[in-house]
Amino acid sequence: MTVYEMRTYTLHVGKMTEAVKLYTEHGYPALQKGGQDKKLIGYFQADTGTINQLVHLWKFDDERLLSETEEEHTVRYFFPLELDLFLESAGFASVRLGAFPEFDRDPDESTWNALCVARAV
Repeated sequence: MTVYEMRTYTLHVGKMTEAVKLYTEHGYPALQKGGQDKKLIGYFQADTGTINQLVHLWKFDDERLLSETEEEHTVRYFFPLELDLFLESAGFASVRLGAFPEFDRDPDESTWNALCVARAV
C-alpha cells in the first residue's frame, strides 16, 4: 500500500525566502543524513493564490501505515533548533516546547510528538 502525506505551513507574508533558505541549509541536510530524503516527493510554493504557504509531499511505499512508521534517524537533536529557526522566519518566537500530550515534560530523543507555544514578534 502506498501512503501519501501532505503538510502545509503558512508563513507570514514576506518570510518565504528566509524559510526556504533555512530549510535548504538546515532542514534538508538533516533529512539526507537520516536517509529520509528518499521519501520526499517535493517541497512546493504557489505563485498565485495563497503565496505564503510551503507544502511538502511525502510518499511511503512499504506495507506499514503512516501511523506505524518508525523514525529511522536522529533528527531529534536538531528539532528544537529547526523549529526555532522556522518560527523566527515566520515572525514568531517560541515560548514553550513540550512533549505531547505530556506538555510539562521536555521533549527528548524518545519523543515523537511535540507541542509548541509561540508568540508573534
